[in-house]
Amino acid sequence: MKRLKGVVFVIVAVLLGTAVSFGALYMAARIVGPAVRAMFGEPFGYGQDYATSQAWLEATAVRVLTSGIAFLFVGMVLPSLAGRRPWVVALMIANPVSACIGYGIYQRVWSGAFAGEYFGYVGMAVIALTSPLIFAPCIRLGFLIFHHERTRI
Repeated sequence: MKRLKGVVFVIVAVLLGTAVSFGALYMAARIVGPAVRAMFGEPFGYGQDYATSQAWLEATAVRVLTSGIAFLFVGMVLPSLAGRRPWVVALMIANPVSACIGYGIYQRVWSGAFAGEYFGYVGMAVIALTSPLIFAPCIRLGFLIFHHERTRI
């Protein structure tokens, strides 16, 4: 029974990570990206059939920052982190697999293309690599901020 609970917890964590990854990337494309372009102007080559380095860098920065904030909010609203090891839970939610699945769904819904079209694999790699390095600490930080935990980080 205990093993079944652990398996269910891992499945729920991966599904949650996938949903948060997709939601954050979708929000980055629909809300945050246009707001950044309105504030700072469009980068050179934006909206053309190819991606310039400035446009790609801005899009990647917007996606990573929006995803980081979304995972920070996950840490703030998940009380289940209190009873478990917070780093393990954060890494289970923000893992490269769920981030890649969320990115693949986002790419399919947003552009109608598969993840590899128009630098998609590079974007997927960036999201996958940042998930344990940036997004998991964002979950942990959200938990620390909201729950005022003063134990070890």
